[in-house]
Amino acid sequence: MSSFFRTVGLKALVGLLCAVLTVFALQTQAAECPQITSWSSQDTVFFPVQRVSRVERNNTPGLNYFDLLGKQEKSLHSTYFLMSAGPSLTKDQRFWNSLGVSLFSFASAADAKSLFDREYASFFQLNPVRWNYKVLYSEPQGTLVWYDDTPGAQEIQMLRPHKNTLISIVLRSASSTETLQDGLDELKTRLGRAYDLIDARCGGSGNIYAPSIYIEGDFGLSHQAGFQRRLAAGKLVIVATDQNGRSDLDWSTFRLFVAGIDKTGHALQTVQRLASAGRVTYSAPDDTPYLESYELHLDPSQLTGGHNFFNIAFNGEWPVQLRICDRTGLCGQTDYKLYFGPFLLLDSFIDHRCRQGDTSGQVKFMATWGNHGYSSVSNFYVVLSKSMAPWETWTGDYWSLSLDLVSTSGKLQWMHSSYGMQPVFWSAPIDLPTGTLVNSYEVVTSALAWNAGNRELLSGGSHSLVNGALDLSPGLGQGALWVQKAVVTMCNTP
Repeated sequence: MSSFFRTVGLKALVGLLCAVLTVFALQTQAAECPQITSWSSQDTVFFPVQRVSRVERNNTPGLNYFDLLGKQEKSLHSTYFLMSAGPSLTKDQRFWNSLGVSLFSFASAADAKSLFDREYASFFQLNPVRWNYKVLYSEPQGTLVWYDDTPGAQEIQMLRPHKNTLISIVLRSASSTETLQDGLDELKTRLGRAYDLIDARCGGSGNIYAPSIYIEGDFGLSHQAGFQRRLAAGKLVIVATDQNGRSDLDWSTFRLFVAGIDKTGHALQTVQRLASAGRVTYSAPDDTPYLESYELHLDPSQLTGGHNFFNIAFNGEWPVQLRICDRTGLCGQTDYKLYFGPFLLLDSFIDHRCRQGDTSGQVKFMATWGNHGYSSVSNFYVVLSKSMAPWETWTGDYWSLSLDLVSTSGKLQWMHSSYGMQPVFWSAPIDLPTGTLVNSYEVVTSALAWNAGNRELLSGGSHSLVNGALDLSPGLGQGALWVQKAVVTMCNTP
């Protein structure tokens, strides 16, 4: 049996991963937004800095941007808000005080994604020969982050669509003491504020400078995935902001609704118990005077007991609303659909046949799994298909990752669709206790798949990678299913 299963323990692991994918789910698509034609110079307050050096806006749709190849776009018209900030002396640049934000709003989310796709393709054509940036995170569905680590002139850039707006953020630092992680932490904050501004403008509200409140997530992950990873580790951070300063926030107006029911009283009682046990940390950073946060240090084993902040009754997806007002009566609200239960995240996925000179034929990925809901009998699914359509409509070949279905080698192996869609642990699911979390474990498989008793190589090209976890426990609501999808590149035989 491989070290993967020896380390975790077969009994504990089999409780982590086993049942059919019953739903295919992309990340929730953002609602369509009218093209933003109300940008204001005052929007700089969404990106607080010591000194704004330049701000521009244009609310008339036009050919207002250029692509990476230096050719003006001729088909899509945008409005824009541009801001740059930085100290007067380059040597004083820090990630938090030297930034550029560009927001280009298009007629539709499809237009914004179309431009992102072209920029994404251009970047990978030009980067190796012109810039040699280090790519920190790339997801063709909607994220590109790259990094220039030149000593004394670090630079991090991001390109990401949100609703019908393309976001470009640049952070710079001339400090020898700031690290890449410092920059990524700041980038996460700036991206969140860009989202806040776009959402407010899309909503057409005249109160776009109302306070905001949200659950802090992990950079580089969808909000759901970041929430799951953090909560399973016992960490929950509630952040509130107000452009007039944190002193304008009125926490007596805080409200938490779950499935439309006011759970504020329960949540505050939970916080009081945690505070009395020294499990609440308050933060009010000097360099972000508009923000404050409360971090709850939860006991992972008590997520469905005394530390059940959201007061969920069973595993599954729950609508959650957070609300807060300022002292003038302006209110902000954030709506979520939060999943609770067993989950599986694939942090990376690489077919090593793509690497020049690598003939090992191995496929490697980093897996993180856990359960931040009620203890359950669970199973995982990892499936590859050349089809980009929802899995329910697949008609061609696909491959599922499974353990010991054909052989007794005790290893994970890919199973052709002629065997049907197989769970990772097909023999018997097991219990997955509340608060289970296994972080970033390397899984190595062969690039061969079983097909009607023979072995064949996985085909090359773009594939849908679908992975999920299913709660098999009876009597827990409607059942809980967590599914993710990404696009990955599989390679032909060297």
